[in-house]
Amino acid sequence: MSSYFRSASLRGFRSVVAERGGQADQFARSVGISPRALDHDDVLVEGHRSAAMLELAAEQLDCPDLALQMAERQSLSVLGALAIALMNCPTLGSTLDVVNKYMFVHSQFVSFGMGDDPRGETGVSALFYKPARPTGPVQAVDLGTAFIHRGIEYLNGGEYGLREVMLPYPGPVNATSYSRFYGADASSLMARKPHLTPTQMSVMLGREATHPSVEVLKERHYQFRPAYNETRSGVCLTVAGSEYTPE
Repeated sequence: MSSYFRSASLRGFRSVVAERGGQADQFARSVGISPRALDHDDVLVEGHRSAAMLELAAEQLDCPDLALQMAERQSLSVLGALAIALMNCPTLGSTLDVVNKYMFVHSQFVSFGMGDDPRGETGVSALFYKPARPTGPVQAVDLGTAFIHRGIEYLNGGEYGLREVMLPYPGPVNATSYSRFYGADASSLMARKPHLTPTQMSVMLGREATHPSVEVLKERHYQFRPAYNETRSGVCLTVAGSEYTPE
């Protein structure tokens, strides 16, 4: 079953494409999206078609930062009525709760939630965005995470303590460009070849394979998958035929 979102999330696509000498309507039609969606906020668009359009435009126009440029041209009003609710939340924490609960009003395609820091640092929380996989969709995820970052900054009245942006895929632009946009370190875990060098396995200590922190390894950052080993009585990783424990 297809997942849909409001076309407001495509704000900025037409102008960025035009500045690169491209035809936005042509990109839209090529993936089965009505060009009307590029100029109106409430057209329902299938998530996979939008992701395909962004990838196609970024590649053909040699514009790897397409999503970041779009995000810079968007505001919280992209969320429609949900934006009004967010601006009336008393704390940043309650804002995130409302978004997580009612995001489906704006989009069935994305979701996010809070969890433990993937690096295991005490006192640091992580915001996990889905869908975000080693295979992407790169531009769609870049757009979503960039929009969320700008939205949180707006609601918080400025910087909110962002430590790092961790991408599950090799970023289409260099780390410096990401860091400039986010004002924080940006890293591509896939670019570090984690499938050859298991890191941050301490998050698995004393936890089941279904624990949110272990899910980070399974769904977001690594091509190998943690699984419970009855013999070792704990979660282990199998990499290149060898099994590794958190210890």
